[in-house]
Parts: sequence; structure tokens; C-alpha cells
Amino acid sequence: MIERFRASMARLLAAVQSLSPAQRAAPVYRAWTVRELLVHIAAWDRALVPAIEAVLAGRQPPFAGDREAAFNSRAIDESEGVPFDRAFAEMQAAHRALIARMRQLTDEEWSRPTPHRWGNGTPMTVGSLFDYSYKGETHYGGHAKEIEAWRAGWR
Repeated sequence: MIERFRASMARLLAAVQSLSPAQRAAPVYRAWTVRELLVHIAAWDRALVPAIEAVLAGRQPPFAGDREAAFNSRAIDESEGVPFDRAFAEMQAAHRALIARMRQLTDEEWSRPTPHRWGNGTPMTVGSLFDYSYKGETHYGGHAKEIEAWRAGWR
């Protein structure tokens, strides 16, 4: 799983780095610019580290349930005025911290059962925190796919 995440992050980084400053400033996903996508991804990666700790302690992560849209909106609102370069660096730092924490997990911790279930009824484990699929890819890969498709149509 870790290598899959690292590979999809490399794809995302390549997609972002291939964009011109003008492309970075244009809406890519809904009304979000690339900077806002980076902020969004960094916010989720930062949230996953304490989520791991919560699940290991038998608690639900703070973002469990139907609060995804609110989480995303808050992350974007709180990033107002953050320049692209800082958002890019923060996303990479958040990813490194998440990968470092993932590497520390034992096999038992990845699959340790909790009394909780996700909204779709699947058991909540540390491993299930990373089962999220976006556009048939990891979170990073899904957003890389969006950027790649958008860039292909850029005029």
C-alpha cells in the first residue's frame, strides 16, 4: 500500500510540475485551482495521522461520517492567501509525515478490529483508512488524473 501511495504521489507531483503558472491559477476541479487541490490533499494527509491514532485507540477518526464536504470547504477557506509554492511544499511535507507513520505500523495494527463501521457498513481499521478510491485511483492518483485530463484540454 505504501509503495502504491508513493507512486501515485509521484504521478501527482509530475502532473503539477508540468503546469505553467497560468495553468496553475486556472480552475482545474470544479472551481478549485491546482493550489486549492494541493491544500485539500495536504489537509487530508495531515488528518490521517491522528486518524490512525484514533482508530488504534478504538475511536472513530474525527472525519468519520458525512462531514467530507465540510472538511474540504474548511481546508480551502483556511488556506486563503497561501501561495502556490507554500501549498506545494506543505502537501509534500504532509505526505512524508503520513508515509513515515504508515511505515511504523505493524501488520497487527493495520488490521486490528474496532467496534466501529464506516457508513457503508465495512469494518473500521487502520487499513480501511486507506481504502478510499477516487476516480478508480488513490486520492493522489485521482487528482493527478484530473490534472492530466484538464491539461490535455488546456487552450
